Amino acid sequence: MKRFLWLKWIMLLILIALVPAYSVLWLTAPTPGITKDNVAALRAGMTVQEVEALLDRQGTPIIGGRLRLDGSKSYLWSQGPKEFCVVGVFDGNGLLTSALLAGPNDGLITINVESWREKLRRWLRL
Repeated sequence: MKRFLWLKWIMLLILIALVPAYSVLWLTAPTPGITKDNVAALRAGMTVQEVEALLDRQGTPIIGGRLRLDGSKSYLWSQGPKEFCVVGVFDGNGLLTSALLAGPNDGLITINVESWREKLRRWLRL
């Protein structure tokens, strides 16, 4: 009987610890879609699928423009005519190299997508 009472107390403590932790995670979860926070989370080396999962929508390949001999491709993510849109440039291996954000009032913003390794090299001037 004593073991059952201890088990109940342990389960209650676990529940008391998990409910606030889950609440904080739920309240601080990123907003789905094209937002400045989600676009700021883009990093060099991400695949098209990873960017689509982050922005919560499928990208449209941009066809036309100048011929790219290196095999790079550009994709467009847009919510609507008066909303944010993102253009991502991917290299021949399908990895993100650069991104641009266009907002209704912000104009065109280049997003820094360098990886933490590249950032460290830049800081250390290597």
